Amino acid sequence: MAIGVDVNVPFKYVLIADRELPPEQQTVFKIRPMLMSEKLAYVKKFGEEAHEVTIEECVELLNRYLMGWENFKNSKGEDIPFVPKLTKLDTLSEQMLVELTGAVFEVNSMTKETAKN
Repeated sequence: MAIGVDVNVPFKYVLIADRELPPEQQTVFKIRPMLMSEKLAYVKKFGEEAHEVTIEECVELLNRYLMGWENFKNSKGEDIPFVPKLTKLDTLSEQMLVELTGAVFEVNSMTKETAKN
């Protein structure tokens, strides 16, 4: 049975730096699945080859595809609430922005192994 893309069920992504931590200490970012029409629009706009992304492109993509997070703390150890729109990205470092932008495409790419299942 074929299953369609459900944009309301996010992929969970853990930053590379957190992957060695115990699960209860990892920050989990929730990334919305990309529709095929969105993938095609991105390819039309930027081409099929990987390119250097600007911070503006990172912000644009994450505003569209970042749906939330779990266990994301400030320096005092307090949870940072997820707030939709641009302000949510103010708490992310530039390195996080870039990695999460790559994650948008990583979690939305079908591998040969995935296609077999």
